[in-house]
Amino acid sequence: MYKYFFSSVAFFVFLSQGVSAYIDPGTGSFVFQMIVGGVLGFFFVIKLYFRRIKSFILKIFRKNKNGVTK
Repeated sequence: MYKYFFSSVAFFVFLSQGVSAYIDPGTGSFVFQMIVGGVLGFFFVIKLYFRRIKSFILKIFRKNKNGVTK
């Protein structure tokens, strides 16, 4: 099984010819948008869970006028 895999990889690596290829300008902006979107999404998730944890802790320690927790 591995014999066929390695022989096919060797075939494509050693017998391939050079290609003329390029990355168009739109690819760079797409990668930039993906990075910015990932960073902003990460901060949104952190913000979302921070609010939930904060509200849970405040609900535990919040007391009304009689000294009883709500």
